Amino acid sequence: MRPWDIRMPWTSFTKPEEVSGSTGVYEIADAQGRIVYIGVAGARDLFGLRGCISQRIREGQRYRYEVTTAYLSRHAELLGRYYEQHGALPPENEPVGSLPKFGSTSPDSSPSTGSE
Repeated sequence: MRPWDIRMPWTSFTKPEEVSGSTGVYEIADAQGRIVYIGVAGARDLFGLRGCISQRIREGQRYRYEVTTAYLSRHAELLGRYYEQHGALPPENEPVGSLPKFGSTSPDSSPSTGSE
């Protein structure tokens, strides 16, 4: 497990009431364990993580989540790290142009050469 990974184990969505209603970030994976979506549950999302995951997840998929009040920066970090590893976002996420920029974890950021 890498330091930036969500630490919660992958879980099947069988009991929605067991998912937190708080703000945070979540990942959804297919039956083979490949991440297909990285999502965020913000302060305005009805029922928080529980509501977002229950709307997005499909039969045979699994999820894991992290409760955090820093959900926007954590979401950008997870998307950026995924992009660094795979060269693309998860298949069900938006194109790269819509990502917020948060320093070195942004998918389109390039290392500074110090000559600027």
